[in-house]
Amino acid sequence: MKKIEFLPILLVAVSVVSVSCNKTEDDPTVIYTSFNKTVISALPATIDSFDLNLDTKSDFGILAGRNAAGDTAAIYFIAIDNGAGYIDSTQNLGIVFGSVSLQKGEAPEKLGSAVKWGKRFIIAAKFNTNIYGYAGAGDRYIPVLLQNPITGKFHYGWVRVNVSSDYVTFKLIDAAYNLVPDVPVKMGVR
Repeated sequence: MKKIEFLPILLVAVSVVSVSCNKTEDDPTVIYTSFNKTVISALPATIDSFDLNLDTKSDFGILAGRNAAGDTAAIYFIAIDNGAGYIDSTQNLGIVFGSVSLQKGEAPEKLGSAVKWGKRFIIAAKFNTNIYGYAGAGDRYIPVLLQNPITGKFHYGWVRVNVSSDYVTFKLIDAAYNLVPDVPVKMGVR
């Protein structure tokens, strides 16, 4: 075999080995679920829910509503029982807070004394000229957590969402939940 013919075969073999060595495996301590759920905002509101930890009980409610004029619209998450979402406590809108989106690979702060977690949070909202959240911003990772009612321990996770720029279509794309208590999970980990 000529050296020139051997070189392409060697390069292909090296690239296959390097690609397979860089593959990251799924995290066996994380429950991942592809939801592909679409909620259409209606007048006055559409109500839905989802089960993050797959125990057959809804963990978060979704409320998507708007007015006929279109100048007011909101998509809220409401933690049912023992859940919470990562919030911006400076975006206090009465009984709800603005949510905080993190980049893929980032992890939220643990639950502590600072107000970083709330039971009701806005994914996207428009109240006349006041705009909050992530409408038209593409896919976003929102950190969430659930408290185990038996152990009292917190299990961190994330939900990936997308809200249309007109606030009409909300998509819950997928989510993950860490089986290991009190350990924040990185956004996007499966």
